[in-house]
Amino acid sequence: MSKPVSIRRLFALISVAAFAAILFSTRSAFTDSVVKVVTLGALSENDSVSWSQLGPDATALSATITATSTGSVGVTGTLAAAGSLTSVVCPETPCSWGTPGTGGFNAGDTVVWTSDTFNGGNGPLKLTFSQSVKGAGALIQADGPAQFTAQIQAFNGTTSLGSFTETSDSTGDAVFLGALDNTAAHITAVTYSLTACTGTCTDFAIDTVYINDTPPGPTPVPTPPGPTPVPTPTPVATASITAVPVSVAFGNVDATGLSRARKIVLVNRSTVAANIGQATVPAGFTIVAGDDHCSNSSVAARRNCFLEVEFSPTTVSSTPVTGNLSVPYNGAAPATVSLSGTGTAVVVLSRSPRFAPVLPGDTSARPGVGFITNESRTATITLGTVTISGPFSIVAGMDSCSGQALAPRHRCTIEVNFMAPGNDPAKTTEMGNLSYSFTYGTNSGGPVNLPLSALVK
Repeated sequence: MSKPVSIRRLFALISVAAFAAILFSTRSAFTDSVVKVVTLGALSENDSVSWSQLGPDATALSATITATSTGSVGVTGTLAAAGSLTSVVCPETPCSWGTPGTGGFNAGDTVVWTSDTFNGGNGPLKLTFSQSVKGAGALIQADGPAQFTAQIQAFNGTTSLGSFTETSDSTGDAVFLGALDNTAAHITAVTYSLTACTGTCTDFAIDTVYINDTPPGPTPVPTPPGPTPVPTPTPVATASITAVPVSVAFGNVDATGLSRARKIVLVNRSTVAANIGQATVPAGFTIVAGDDHCSNSSVAARRNCFLEVEFSPTTVSSTPVTGNLSVPYNGAAPATVSLSGTGTAVVVLSRSPRFAPVLPGDTSARPGVGFITNESRTATITLGTVTISGPFSIVAGMDSCSGQALAPRHRCTIEVNFMAPGNDPAKTTEMGNLSYSFTYGTNSGGPVNLPLSALVK
């Protein structure tokens, strides 16, 4: 025969059952149907948060940011540290955040960029809403121009409602990632982060945040399927190169000489590799052999290469020689740099020999020494035959100038004798000339007539 249950024990059993019912109810309150969404249409958004309210392009942000949606929902963003920035998409060409319309951010949007001033990162970015919402989503893109995997985590208070990831294409274009609660508006916060990337995974950008705070309505009647749409071909992304500097003026350079080499950098500002062909320059300019690190190469996205150019005029010109360095690549048009320089005449200096006075009929006891100097710092000249007129003569074997090539900043010498005519009266000054011409390339200089004079005692 069973023993009757006491009143105290019965109340205890009832209390335990009630507590269990409360506990079970609490645990299942947020057993929601939260799903991943990868398109704006799937989110069924009816509200949005624009980051332009945080300030213009390159506004420095604190570790906590606040904004308000168009529907008056407050949003508080939390970052790891201060130093992140606002960034306006595509104010320059090419666009540094991808190509609008081909998977990138929309031109003119303001994004929150979690990079810090030392090229690190302040992510993840947690967005807490002032009221519970059904869903939230945004475009996200890693800073490094390569494939990445983004993650969104949805929360009700401190309770996780789900975590979802989405991987970008191979070029790292922005992806749309969001979370939608099909049960009710239970999402109070979402956290964005990267789980895989090239470079620093705490460095990424978030575009406009879209929100769904619509209460659930009746189940829509399915629309009969229509014709299968023809897929639109994905546009082929093209590179965009910027040359730095955009023009180089070499100034005056002696004809047949060579200027100082000037460095030109080609910067690939796009999100795809730049496949570069052979760089070319117009006549009068040369690309320095061994210092062309661009031609027939591939430059990765947001990287650069360089080459060096010299000016080497062949002729003397009264006006500058102009033209463009042209660099073909897989862009809309070749990258160009404006080049200019002027070919100038080579300057040659001479010094006349000097002679001690001699008696009529005598020859100078010591020859006079004349000099011819090539003043150019870059061009070599070739001297013609040196000739003498008057009662003067070149000492045999002492002409190091005639027919010689004279390197830049070099000189040659000529030794000359004076032979006083026997019938010269005293105090007579005899006159003559030392003459020569010179060439450099197709250019010629002279004749140069160097006056000679000597005194008869």
